[in-house]
Amino acid sequence: MKLTVEMFGLARRLTQEKAVEIEVSEGATLRDVVTALTNRYPVLIGQVFAPQTHEFVAPYFFVIDGKRPAQSLDVQVQEGQKLILMFQEAGG
Repeated sequence: MKLTVEMFGLARRLTQEKAVEIEVSEGATLRDVVTALTNRYPVLIGQVFAPQTHEFVAPYFFVIDGKRPAQSLDVQVQEGQKLILMFQEAGG
């Protein structure tokens, strides 16, 4: 199944992509999406995703369909979903 990942911040600069279409198998989770992203863009490892575990490097996270942040990388994804790879920003 296919879904879109929109990237912001460092992820966008590293990949030089605003959005990419990722293909994963039926029943895939966000962890599978991360694996597909890091296979395609190994430059994200260590900067956006941790080596070995592929967990997020703070302050990155996924927002699903622009509505809700993913609570875990074990959340199942659905065909056609839009994932936003964002980072939390703080400022004054």
